[in-house]
Amino acid sequence: MSEEKNLKMWRDIVEQFKKSGQNQTQWCKNNNVNLRSLNKWYNYFKKNNKETQDWVPLKVVEDQSNTTLNIKIGNAIIEVSEGFNSKLLAEVVKVIGLTC
Repeated sequence: MSEEKNLKMWRDIVEQFKKSGQNQTQWCKNNNVNLRSLNKWYNYFKKNNKETQDWVPLKVVEDQSNTTLNIKIGNAIIEVSEGFNSKLLAEVVKVIGLTC
C-alpha cells in the first residue's frame, strides 16, 4: 500500500473512532483494529494534521459603542463622557436641582 493510501486509510479510521463516542479500547475491539496502531495514528493526526482542525474566520471590529451617560434632571439633560470631572458634575447637579 502506498504511503498516501495508508495515510488516507488511517485518517478515515481515526475519524470514525472520533465520531463513535467510544474510548479507544472499546472501539478497537468492536472494529477489529489494533489498539496501539489506532493510538499511534490518533496522536500523529492530532499533532501533525492541520486539516482536521475546524477554523472559523474572525473579523475584528473596533468597539463603536458610545461611552456616554445622559442624566436627566427636570428639563435639563447632562451628557457625561468617560473621564469626567466628578466634582464638577456634583456641583452642576446641585445647581440644576435647586433651579428645576
